[in-house]
Amino acid sequence: MVSSDSLYVHARAQGQYHFGNLQEFDAAWDERMRVGSDVECLRRVPLFAEVNPAHLQLLVFSASRRKIKKGDYIFQEGKKATNAFVVLEGKIQLSRGSGEDKILIAEALPGALIGETSMLAGTPFSVSALAISDAIVLQLTRKLLFEVAEEFPDFAFKLTKAVSARLDANLNELDEVKSALCSAPSWSGE
Repeated sequence: MVSSDSLYVHARAQGQYHFGNLQEFDAAWDERMRVGSDVECLRRVPLFAEVNPAHLQLLVFSASRRKIKKGDYIFQEGKKATNAFVVLEGKIQLSRGSGEDKILIAEALPGALIGETSMLAGTPFSVSALAISDAIVLQLTRKLLFEVAEEFPDFAFKLTKAVSARLDANLNELDEVKSALCSAPSWSGE
């Protein structure tokens, strides 16, 4: 494995980096690796799968990373949705209701995008998102997504295409459920 000392010396010799010391170089190198890792995580999200990597890099640079402690909410049902979140590390529990009426919907793992439907529609969150382990999320604001979409029409087109495909798939699933319910025997004995 190549040490950061030798990378630093090589980079300095090539004139690629102009850092005063190894610590500055290490910090910049770590940031570059983190951005690359976050971009790859976004590429695994179906909504962003076909998006130009340069646009994803712009999102990562402009988004906020948040550390969430186990037991803290990322967002709560009924609150205004102005952000969506990509789970980078940890586990997030999605649920509806509270107390005895609480219904567990899903568990979001690294690579999951949560809250995006409500955020894009400008509606309140339809679920609550609770960290069930320490977690790190990438917070994408509605404003950021819309600014990137306005600046880069190809980004907007790919995002719209992905949202449309997901909506179409959801409608097909609902049709299947409707068909199954309509053909099921009645429980009322009639």
